[in-house]
Amino acid sequence: RQSLDRANERKNAPEAVRFGVLLANAYIDSGEFDEAAGVLTQAVEKAENAGDPIFRARIYWSLSRLHAMQGEPGPAARYARKALELLELTEHTAYAARAHQLLAHVELDRGNAAEALDILDRGFPLIQQGGNKVEEALFQLEKARALVRLGRGDDAKRLAAASARVLEDAS
Repeated sequence: RQSLDRANERKNAPEAVRFGVLLANAYIDSGEFDEAAGVLTQAVEKAENAGDPIFRARIYWSLSRLHAMQGEPGPAARYARKALELLELTEHTAYAARAHQLLAHVELDRGNAAEALDILDRGFPLIQQGGNKVEEALFQLEKARALVRLGRGDDAKRLAAASARVLEDAS
């Protein structure tokens, strides 16, 4: 909050957006959704003319998380898709992979397991390029969730067990 206030006092829009997104995510994590929505509304206004796709994608990512946590899968999917579209324009494969994972998670929440599985299959090569073994395991856990919903429990068990072995030693 203090860093956001200082950035606003200096009229430094990029910093204000950055700290606003961080603060909004903290609010989301603590269940203070109205506070998060207010901060994100201000961030959107400040970033309206931003040319950096990652800058804007972070806002869409947070908006997607906010709506997902509030049980609003439609808007959550819309913002996740916007974030993914922007990240696919960049060379940041890890960010794009995480956007695939976020969108797949939202689609699973919406009951679209086949769509989620397709999104995860498209995104997995990106996480292999730009992520680490823990991120790959988390990606595979999301895929296991989709497989369970598609009635492919044995495949899901194998993926989940392999992911659990990787995650055992993770922090």
